[in-house]
Amino acid sequence: MPMTMGIAGSMFAWILGIVAATAAVGIAMQRWLTGMSGGRPRDVADPLTTARERYARGDISKAEFDQIAERLVQTENPRL
Repeated sequence: MPMTMGIAGSMFAWILGIVAATAAVGIAMQRWLTGMSGGRPRDVADPLTTARERYARGDISKAEFDQIAERLVQTENPRL
């Protein structure tokens, strides 16, 4: 006689499969968004780099750049 799992066993197997598939999709999406680095999403630039680029293009003045840079330093090192 073949062994059968019964209705409860079948439901458990389906639920387990769905949970495993959901976890795999979640992990894949997280790795794709962070570029496998575990850090920031790959499309997000460093704020200081963005400020430098804006200053270089002439979008902001030297005073505005200095203010942004100072604020970023204070945010990263609040005890300074």
